[in-house]
Amino acid sequence: MRLALCIFRYFPYGGLQKDFLRVARECALRGHDVDIFCGRHSELPEEQTAGIRWHVIPLSGTTNHARAKSFERRFARIARSRKFDCVLGFNRMAGLDFYFAGDVCLAERVHSRFIWQFRTLIPRYRIFLQMERCVFAPDSQTRILALTDAQKKEYRRWYGTQDERFFCLPVGFDPRCGRIEDVSGVRAKTREALGLCGEDFAVALIGSDFKRKGADRALAAMAALPEKLKAGLKFFLIGDDSPEGIFSLAEDAGIRDAVFYLGGREDVPELMCAMDMLVHPAREEAGGSVLIEAAVSRLPVICTDICGFSSHIEKWEVGRSVASPFSQDVFNTEFARFVAILREHRGVRPVFPEDLMQYRRATAVAEQLEKFVGERAV
Repeated sequence: MRLALCIFRYFPYGGLQKDFLRVARECALRGHDVDIFCGRHSELPEEQTAGIRWHVIPLSGTTNHARAKSFERRFARIARSRKFDCVLGFNRMAGLDFYFAGDVCLAERVHSRFIWQFRTLIPRYRIFLQMERCVFAPDSQTRILALTDAQKKEYRRWYGTQDERFFCLPVGFDPRCGRIEDVSGVRAKTREALGLCGEDFAVALIGSDFKRKGADRALAAMAALPEKLKAGLKFFLIGDDSPEGIFSLAEDAGIRDAVFYLGGREDVPELMCAMDMLVHPAREEAGGSVLIEAAVSRLPVICTDICGFSSHIEKWEVGRSVASPFSQDVFNTEFARFVAILREHRGVRPVFPEDLMQYRRATAVAEQLEKFVGERAV
């Protein structure tokens, strides 16, 4: 089977990009030929998995939406000429056989932020909404790999997409998480490397878009803690983004010395062993694989219910999900309560009750592509 996977922007530490690469590798391991197409990129993987070929499409345009449209047009020409058996896109665009729905519904987002009737006056949203419509409109043939039922309902509400075009994927995560054997040894070693003392309470925010992940919200909650809970608390930003805005806020709040930036990291499973809590008060998050990775690593989580996977945190009793609409005061209160409980019970990690092997998102995607090509060949 000859597969084409396309993504507008590739960088190593984004959640969508990690899913993209896992799917490509899974398909290659199953014996399929995989061609990867990307536009903007910061760093391509050094290792070249057998069966995978990387292609960078040159883009035109000075704005993000113009470059995205350029990528759509140029990839469409390539796809027509090479006649792939199946095309899987990780961004909304025309001409896809499958769309991996790693983003929130743009129509819902625009409607909540702007006067809906004026959306066509803003070129950025006009173009991206048109690209979204190419995937979800009733006359489209694209099949959608959704992350949650809520996401599916949202798209159907705005576009009337047929129910049979959706396939809800199982939860996925970095398979290294939850599989560290010497957890206490790794925790001690990693905490030492981070300069953490025995009584320090380490809080992590992991993601490559600090504003979207709510780093400022987390910082405000930390700054509002009573002095007793604030003592020894360290806040670690982990992800491929600039920390300067958060550093500035921390300076204003008088807690700059407690905030640390680790950048994008490959050793997230080890870092999760070293942390005492994951905070994820995201503004928008279609899924949030980092929540699942924390859960299987037995790392307590506090997040907002806007995250697609937040319901798993409550169901598995591994943390707390704060209800929408977001209130900083409410989040501060919940954050303080959670920190107080965790500090009182230091060393006690939540028990993750599920069978890790059932969460094989990349395998589920590959199986859907194989089924599609098989049905079309009949």
